[in-house]
Amino acid sequence: MFLCNSARDLQSFHNDVNKLLSDIDRPINDDELSDGDEEDLLAELHDIAGEIENEKQNEHIETKPVQSISNSNTLSVLETRLDMYTKAVQTAKTNGDTAKARRVDRQLKLIQELLQSARTGAPINENDIPPALFVSTPSSSQPTIISKEVPVRAPSPPPATNSLSIDNKSIISQPPAPVVTTSNNTDEAVERLKSLALQAKAAGDMAKAKEYLIQMKNLQKGTTAAPVPAPLPPPSSAHIETSDNIPEDDNSSALIVPLKAPEPRTVMEALQQRHEELVKRQQEAISQGESSKARRMDRLVKQYKEAIDATQKGRPYDYSELADLPGFAPIPIQQSKPSQVSSSTIGTSATASVKVSQSTTSVRPSQVQQQRTTVPTTSIPQVESKASTNTRKDQQLQTLRLKQEQHVKLALKAKQQGDIDAAKKHLIASKEIEKMIESGLPIDMKLVSELSNEDVEIIHDDELAEELLESDRDTIYRRLQDDLLRQMQLCARNQQIYAQMEGSNNIQQANEFKILEQRCAHDLERLRKCFQNGSKPPLFHYEKKQMNIILVNNDLTDQDLEVNVLRGINLRVPSGYSATSFETYVIIEFPYPPETPQTARTRYGIGSTIAEYSDSLHKFHIKRTDGKFKRLMSRKELKLSIFYRVGFLRSDRQLGIASIKLAPLEQTSTIHETIDIFENDHKKKAEGKLEVKIRIKEALGSIKSSEVSLQRWLVIDHFEENSNNPKLSTSNTTESNNNNRPNNQQSVGYQSIKVLKYEADLLEQQIEQLEDHLTKEQIDQLRIKHQALVKQSDDIVASLRHGGKQVIQEHVRSLEQLMEHYNKESDEYRQRNEIKKADMFLHKKDLVAQEIETFTTNQLELNSSRNTLLCLSQYSVCLTAGCLSEKNKWRENLMNLYARISLCRTINRSLDYFACLSRIRKYGLGQNDSLSSHLNRLLTLVGNLCDFVYYPAECIAWLCEANVFGINRSSRPLRLVSLICWLSNIVISIIKNTIQLIKYKKLLKAERNKDGNSKEIRSPMVPLSEMYKCMLTLLNNFCFFLLCIHWLAIPKFLWSGKLPVFMVGLCGTLATICNIVKMAL
Repeated sequence: MFLCNSARDLQSFHNDVNKLLSDIDRPINDDELSDGDEEDLLAELHDIAGEIENEKQNEHIETKPVQSISNSNTLSVLETRLDMYTKAVQTAKTNGDTAKARRVDRQLKLIQELLQSARTGAPINENDIPPALFVSTPSSSQPTIISKEVPVRAPSPPPATNSLSIDNKSIISQPPAPVVTTSNNTDEAVERLKSLALQAKAAGDMAKAKEYLIQMKNLQKGTTAAPVPAPLPPPSSAHIETSDNIPEDDNSSALIVPLKAPEPRTVMEALQQRHEELVKRQQEAISQGESSKARRMDRLVKQYKEAIDATQKGRPYDYSELADLPGFAPIPIQQSKPSQVSSSTIGTSATASVKVSQSTTSVRPSQVQQQRTTVPTTSIPQVESKASTNTRKDQQLQTLRLKQEQHVKLALKAKQQGDIDAAKKHLIASKEIEKMIESGLPIDMKLVSELSNEDVEIIHDDELAEELLESDRDTIYRRLQDDLLRQMQLCARNQQIYAQMEGSNNIQQANEFKILEQRCAHDLERLRKCFQNGSKPPLFHYEKKQMNIILVNNDLTDQDLEVNVLRGINLRVPSGYSATSFETYVIIEFPYPPETPQTARTRYGIGSTIAEYSDSLHKFHIKRTDGKFKRLMSRKELKLSIFYRVGFLRSDRQLGIASIKLAPLEQTSTIHETIDIFENDHKKKAEGKLEVKIRIKEALGSIKSSEVSLQRWLVIDHFEENSNNPKLSTSNTTESNNNNRPNNQQSVGYQSIKVLKYEADLLEQQIEQLEDHLTKEQIDQLRIKHQALVKQSDDIVASLRHGGKQVIQEHVRSLEQLMEHYNKESDEYRQRNEIKKADMFLHKKDLVAQEIETFTTNQLELNSSRNTLLCLSQYSVCLTAGCLSEKNKWRENLMNLYARISLCRTINRSLDYFACLSRIRKYGLGQNDSLSSHLNRLLTLVGNLCDFVYYPAECIAWLCEANVFGINRSSRPLRLVSLICWLSNIVISIIKNTIQLIKYKKLLKAERNKDGNSKEIRSPMVPLSEMYKCMLTLLNNFCFFLLCIHWLAIPKFLWSGKLPVFMVGLCGTLATICNIVKMAL
């Protein structure tokens, strides 16, 4: 419908509009429009208002007929929509937009279902019908566009009050307002401009109404070639006003939310406000059972927690990555003046402009300056870059302030120590940083004066240091030694890993850790010397050192993958089961090796809300160098099948399946996740989650995950050498020197021969294992230590040989004190849960106990050479006789010689009875043997009882055979008793040595599983010689076990009395040779 009531010709209006478009760069002057022109336009506006009112009345009258018509035409509407959506699907597939094709296809299926229901006569709700789509015809230069038909709405004119004022400078810097182009449908555009003109008239803005009328006339004449500029609210000469009274459904509106918290003054205060709000929302979501919302809130809480930690530690952080919360003021990341516009305001304006461009709302051109019809694409990135620049400046400012504070602290410390020059230097550096901050200019951080120890903070008034200072000397030395050893292990591990990684930065990190390790090793060596010399504890302090630590699980080996199923959360409870008594378990399936995957099963967990699976730690064997393993880890998943107990004599049923990807182990050594449970192979999600933790020793890939952590670092300031107590030697003067030392140091002055030999064997094995991985200097140091241990052992042996009985007794007393020292050390390490060190001291105590037993009571060991010679002669003769035939005359002579040597051995053993009694009396019931286990103590008591009976029974049996108690006195019962006691002792020895051998093998396996390429010097828990001794003892006992059963001569009992002479000689000779080899080790 065209308007023809204007006073002037429409062509003149057309010329005026063209003139306005050509002079669009200059402001529009209202004086250019004549008064008559204005009167005609106002009259025309009144006519339009009357027509619209008449149309509203007509619509009100005809409401019911239209509704009835629409109800009757539902079938035709559905058929139209069916055709429309079918074409839209084809068009989307033609353009390759699969996502849009799937969305439209779902709506198409809904239309088909509604159409089928409508044909059967069922009522159809019009709200269920998908909206109409506009499918444009494809052209050669532009692809087909599918868009929903949305009615165009214009915002109501903003009032003059309740507005947000913005400076003129910000207006100029803002991007041009978006432009709304006219649609091909002219009638819709005319109606839209009518409504805009009426709204402007109702608001009293006649100038704005005139502009809408001019645009409407151009559309009616069809002379518009340029897009219609989008109107903006009319700003004044100094401000732009943003209305709050915009309808809620308008996309271009931006609501002003009241603040929930006071405006923060600092970045930390803003972060804490938002963090507390997110924690509160997370708890509310958990209490209401909204798991999805709780997870979202949890992620946001973690992000803000990271930002708070970074801010507290002074590290730079990009606050623009944090999610904004409604009702909270922007984070004050820059110190802006009141006259300037903050970056958050600019960001809000940019966001609002983007929303306006996405909608189809017309926006009025500004009265300050007529803007262009095209929107620059670089306007928004400019705002983002400016905000990021401000963020970097704020982070730089924070770093400078932290450095300034550290300079002030160091200046005060230097002044207290009397170092005035250093204090002046730090004050000058602090003043320079203050000038840099006040200037506000960009700063090159390389020009800022560096601190001597920038990543170190001294811990003052430390509770641990105060506790150590109040402790005794032994506790202080022990704690300092443990801390230095821990620091050496940390440095050695990280130095090795960084050295294997590529990059100059990694090499630098490896060198730094190497230097720290050397310093700690030097301090440890001096600490041990001071302890041995009886000096006072050194002066020390603790520091907080910031270090890049590689994440490694040292309690695992390279061949271990540990899976720990912690708990099930909110599990689905089948019908007929109680949630409190619901029992479930998990079957773990690890896909390596692919031929026979490894499986494990957890124990039962009770409950459905939180089902804890206790002792569910399972280790799977892996091979890091295997190509199949690497491929499987990147592609496969760890499968977890959840089953629940059904009842008695009924098989368990599957509750669900969960899986966790193993690919993250390429970069990290630990995966700790809560995963969803599915009903069957990820097809349908079930209720509940499963919390799982997976660990390996270190990441599989070349890039290792690391973290920056604050380490508590021990620094020894000064060692106090004690010249009055020289280093103690192991000569005959040890007793006099030991009197001048504290009682707790006697264990260091006196050493056990067996312990020294044990430590020498350990060093020898270390030299062999680490020869290719250590430097020549380190190898030489190990060899010097090995020679020192051997020399110390030889000196003790020489002093015992020439010192007589008194020196031996003194040595035994010192060994008893040394055994008590090892016992205390073992208990302390066991309390700290350091089992390996505790076992090492237990083994040393065993060696000392054996040495004490050798020097005190076991005279059989001192005369072992004579007994071994007789035993070897006896069984060699028997073996030779067994090789001869029974008719040979030498066989009988050799057997007679065998009997005579056996009699000599019996007499020799009878002399050892008194030594056996002394040993049994001293051991008693084993109350002093606190080191051994209950089983070992019981076996020792039974063995002592058998020895107590064996020696007199054998001696009396021999006297009976010699007719000392009369002729025909039978020795068979006593001989049988002595053989049974001997057999019992053999069995006890086999059990003891078997347990000890299993223990040694476990320790040796654990040592071999450690990284052999590590430069850290490790001490194996047991040398190979000890394992060989156990094996030889077992072979010796086995041979004598065969002979003992043979000599029992019980009819029909195993091989009793059935062994030939040759087998008797062979077993005896082999047992004797084993004993000789064991003595040589």
